[in-house]
Amino acid sequence: MSEPADCTWDHFAFLSVHGIETTEMCGGLLCVNSIGRPVEFHCSTPVSANRTQEILYGTTLKQFLACEQIGASLLKHCRKQPCIVLIHQPELLPLHGLMNQPLVLVGAPENGIAMSWVNERRAVDMQLGSHQLLIVAREVDLEMTRQSLAGFHAAIPVDEPFERIRQAIEEAQAVAR
Repeated sequence: MSEPADCTWDHFAFLSVHGIETTEMCGGLLCVNSIGRPVEFHCSTPVSANRTQEILYGTTLKQFLACEQIGASLLKHCRKQPCIVLIHQPELLPLHGLMNQPLVLVGAPENGIAMSWVNERRAVDMQLGSHQLLIVAREVDLEMTRQSLAGFHAAIPVDEPFERIRQAIEEAQAVAR
């Protein structure tokens, strides 16, 4: 099958985890249509590791919390699975092994990335306007991913939804206090 199940190529998810550099993280997932209008939004509660997790996970703790505890959980809550998931934090790249959709890093790091590949995926660079992207996808999904991203970027900048997520998380945290 050339498409991820139950989707059309005009449904995008933007995933961001705030607090990766701290001990408490909170994530947001904004699903939008092809012109950037919100379809659904999910926000995690703050997640932090206990002492046992700190010991057992060691240097992989932040990756575990960000990808498995927050990212994968938020994706599972989507009513309609997005066909492309966009991230802007390299720490979330291991999420590609936990999902079927193409994963796109907006703003690829200058130093390159060491990744382990699963499910016959590969990484491909793409320039979209002033944005450098790293697409991690199955070979059969690469061309449709490129076309969908170009169409989306024609409507709004491909990095703009990340700011909406940041503001929505801050608003949700302010209301919760």
